[in-house]
Amino acid sequence: MVVVDAGSATFGLAAHTRPDGVDIITQKTWCPIGYALPAALGTELAQPERRHIIIVGDGAIAMTIQELSTLLREGCAPLVVVLNNGQYVVKDRAVGQQMEANKIWVCDYTALAAGFDDNGAHQPLAMRASTDAELADAFEQAAKAQDEARLAVMDARLGRHDEPAVMRAARQAVWGQQ
Repeated sequence: MVVVDAGSATFGLAAHTRPDGVDIITQKTWCPIGYALPAALGTELAQPERRHIIIVGDGAIAMTIQELSTLLREGCAPLVVVLNNGQYVVKDRAVGQQMEANKIWVCDYTALAAGFDDNGAHQPLAMRASTDAELADAFEQAAKAQDEARLAVMDARLGRHDEPAVMRAARQAVWGQQ
């Protein structure tokens, strides 16, 4: 089960073929950021036997970050992948320029996992990944943590100008920018 927040995460996932048996949950009608964490709580409680992955941007997770504590308290063990690039990429791309208002400060999401852990009761796994090799290793570690019924948070560090190819193509078509 993959729960995806609105924005870059949804654009990026749209370009990929999903394997058999993988369901994708997203909110594309109104595109509210902050949807993924609370939605994943629902999918976890409804189908606890499945592996759950949450893909959320750094701006979106800021809207509902407290749900990490609820996931932990309820014994849920998703992998939370935070796409951390320090800005609202979709908003910049929508207007065709980088705007100061769309920058957010880069947070250490690995520290937040422990911060919501109720004095070490659940021992969530926290990882940071900036390279392909670190990403592959983090996914392996997360799978082991999930097998142990431990929540995992991956702080996936991206470049400030990273964007999914489909979003880049749309921006080029609308604004004519490279």
